[in-house]
Amino acid sequence: KRDINTVPLHPDDASIEIVFRNGKKQRQECYYGASFLSQSARFITIDKNVASVVIADTKGKTRKIDF
Repeated sequence: KRDINTVPLHPDDASIEIVFRNGKKQRQECYYGASFLSQSARFITIDKNVASVVIADTKGKTRKIDF
């Protein structure tokens, strides 16, 4: 099994809640591009300490991915 996974984000994804195996949670905003004339890649990197992620779009719809 790989220790690192990548999860592609959909164009309308707005936020991510990361749930770690120790029970702690972290919330992140999803952005488009960080510099002039370029865009950052639209994916998140998940390591072995993450139990699941809940991704919410701009309309409030969520999807959960378990690891």
